[in-house]
Amino acid sequence: LGIARPAAAHASSEADVFLDIAIDGAEPRRVAVRLYADAPAVARARFAALCEGTADGVSYRRTAVTTVDADGGYVSTDGVKSLSYGSGGTRVPGGETASEVKAEFRAQGDGRRTHSRAGLVSLAVLDTDVETQDVEEEYQFVKGKLAVVEKKGKRLAPPNGTGFNITTGAAPALDGTSTVVGEVVEGLDAVAAIAALPVVKPNTGGLSGGLFALGKGAGDPRAKMVEKSFNKPFAKVVVQRSGVVARAAPPEPPADVSEDAADAADATQAAATAA
Repeated sequence: LGIARPAAAHASSEADVFLDIAIDGAEPRRVAVRLYADAPAVARARFAALCEGTADGVSYRRTAVTTVDADGGYVSTDGVKSLSYGSGGTRVPGGETASEVKAEFRAQGDGRRTHSRAGLVSLAVLDTDVETQDVEEEYQFVKGKLAVVEKKGKRLAPPNGTGFNITTGAAPALDGTSTVVGEVVEGLDAVAAIAALPVVKPNTGGLSGGLFALGKGAGDPRAKMVEKSFNKPFAKVVVQRSGVVARAAPPEPPADVSEDAADAADATQAAATAA
């Protein structure tokens, strides 16, 4: 799968944060991201903070890539499972739920950036309307067919606005759910390798497909759980490390030679006068 390298849309190409992503335990490959200065403030700060890691250790480290949609033009993760690891909860921009980034996304209206090309990085913020609830049964694939399996006590928790996407082409389906925060400036080849992985194909035909469609149309959380397995890579794709890109300190400005020469001349003249 070839991914066209995007043309530079901004003057600076320096990366701000990075994600080191490994496929099935192989040597991780770096994806470096430059954050847009004019991206929505809360979403931008939230993504940056989770790349860097919070004081109590919450970060994108060990986050799995859960969706590879080559036709849709993106790969994505579900993000951090919990923002409440610390004793007092994790302080991350936007809070422990997605409510603040969701409100920010809606406030942008038609002025928000679209997922128009490869290499864009966005925070998934809007798919947060799933209620947490007890599930006594769920759909599972059994011998290649969709079946209802009893599984008491399983809960479907709402997303928390930490999942992110990286586009491999135009991805208009993301425009209604995700806020663009930056772009890849290094490592598009690593993203292309992920996008080329074999995945679980959506099963939308036959009886099992009909059951799924009925469940999804009725808002059944079990159908939502089944849908989450669609386009999931068979390989284990994990962010092994993430962080902030270190910037070299700017060099010290050179000394003003003319001032030094003038000072030396003044000192010489003062010495001669004293003598």
